[in-house]
Amino acid sequence: RGLYLGLAVLVILALLAAACGPQQATGRPIKFGHIGVSTGPMAEFGEDIRRGMQIAVEEVNGAGGINGRPIEVVFEDDGADPPKAAVAAAKFAADPEIVAIIGPTMTATFAATAEILDKNKIAAVSTFATLDSLFLGQCKFCFTMGFLNTWQVKYMVPEALKRGDKIALLHDTT
Repeated sequence: RGLYLGLAVLVILALLAAACGPQQATGRPIKFGHIGVSTGPMAEFGEDIRRGMQIAVEEVNGAGGINGRPIEVVFEDDGADPPKAAVAAAKFAADPEIVAIIGPTMTATFAATAEILDKNKIAAVSTFATLDSLFLGQCKFCFTMGFLNTWQVKYMVPEALKRGDKIALLHDTT
């Protein structure tokens, strides 16, 4: 799954690069913060996302960057720990060169950053966070590539019932 999300980010960045033309990427880089997971219980998942982003950055920069400027991604590991994610978000928010944040990945870690993102008016996109309230009004600068919880229930449960699948209730604490 993480590889697919990394590839989705790659496609978005590649499309941006293609729209900007094939000139050489030069000048001051456009910096993105990435709050991800490279330690703890979700490390393998987080590393897939990180590798996908590295490939995307190489492709975008190889195609001339964005308007001729290279992309740079600055990484902070949150270890799937909400307080660490909040510290990373505050660090990026205080850096005037960071234009946006990729991550945090998990719902709980992303939720821990919402107030910081709004207060500092810095946009962040998560690959997997799914808490409806975060993305439907609570945080004006929060975005996700994941399916919100209500959408998952609305579309997945009826499909599972049609197929005769058994349904289990899971509670995510990450």
